[in-house]
Amino acid sequence: MITNFNEELELVLSILKVIWMRGVQSLHCLLLEIISCILKACGSIAAIEKGEELHCKIVKAGFMEMNCLLENALMDMYIKCGAIEEARLVFDHQRKRDAASWKIMILGYLDSEYGEEA
Repeated sequence: MITNFNEELELVLSILKVIWMRGVQSLHCLLLEIISCILKACGSIAAIEKGEELHCKIVKAGFMEMNCLLENALMDMYIKCGAIEEARLVFDHQRKRDAASWKIMILGYLDSEYGEEA
């Protein structure tokens, strides 16, 4: 799996926080993409524990308010891990939803045999 996950995650989040505070938007976007890729990897291998851990660290670091990219990645990870309720909580707390947010939830419900909710 992902070696030294916690240490590497802490490093990525602390770098992201410094970049965000200094206003370096180009690197900020790159690091958000990296975190999204980590979440995608967690979903692909159904590593919900690591995904939940990353979710907690993202919230604690204050990164959930930045844009919906991370929220969409979280919803996708939860759905792929079979936790549609957790995905719905993320969706319900989104301040701004884009077309991808709706698509992820609708397809997640359909794939999880919750067609009525879709």
